[in-house]
Amino acid sequence: MRSSLLDELARFPGREEALQRVTRFHIFNPMFYRSNDAVHALRVYTITRFLLRSAKDQSIELDATFAEALALVHDDHEIITGDPQAGDKANMTPQQLAELKRDELAAIDELAERFPKTLGGYSYRALLLDVYERKSLECRLMQFADKFDGMCEALHELASGNLAFAHTVTTGYGEVPIAPVFYARYFRSYADLYPEFSFLTEGPNNVRLVDADALESKDWLAWASKRRPCTRNRLTFLTRIIPYDLWVSVLLNAKRELGIDFIPSLITKVE
Repeated sequence: MRSSLLDELARFPGREEALQRVTRFHIFNPMFYRSNDAVHALRVYTITRFLLRSAKDQSIELDATFAEALALVHDDHEIITGDPQAGDKANMTPQQLAELKRDELAAIDELAERFPKTLGGYSYRALLLDVYERKSLECRLMQFADKFDGMCEALHELASGNLAFAHTVTTGYGEVPIAPVFYARYFRSYADLYPEFSFLTEGPNNVRLVDADALESKDWLAWASKRRPCTRNRLTFLTRIIPYDLWVSVLLNAKRELGIDFIPSLITKVE
């Protein structure tokens, strides 16, 4: 069932087109299935909905609509700032990070003037500020969905035989590890940052969605070397890489549950 939040956002003038122009993972070339912030926002929204059910199973009470709204707008500031790479941010100096934060705040102020004032009954500006500050439980859960999608985008490239994602990249900020290793380190620290959601990374196997040790220890170059570009049929083949297989399943179910068809973005090779 289509969310009313999506209908509201469709009335934000020029927003969708602007997000489509912000491409992802620009430090990695090629990227077979390069996405943009518009697709990413829908994926994070879909994953957040899945995580909300997991949180409910753990008796964690959250405002589902608020979490979904956060997911949909979490990268809106990048319409103005562009998409600073997570790997680059990890290598930035405190001064560079502070400058980036100032740019994000300025972008929030500009967007709050440009677009409608509310989304789902919440202040649009307050939603963007909560993403910036990460104070609410809903935002902290959404952050997991955001990083989970980023990691699985990279795993999708590896699962499709893109060896560019099996090598480190050096940018003006320093060396960036291959994505599974970078995200393994993030998820290893996630439970310390947000202990209320530690079950996502430290729970039993039937609950834990990310095993950081398994991600960091795998020979991704050897694995990716045996893979081929993705097809519609191959989307349903299990790789035994648990987070990736789960990601594919959640995205495929989105067509039935939400009317969102992610298949074209997963199988249409653009580079």
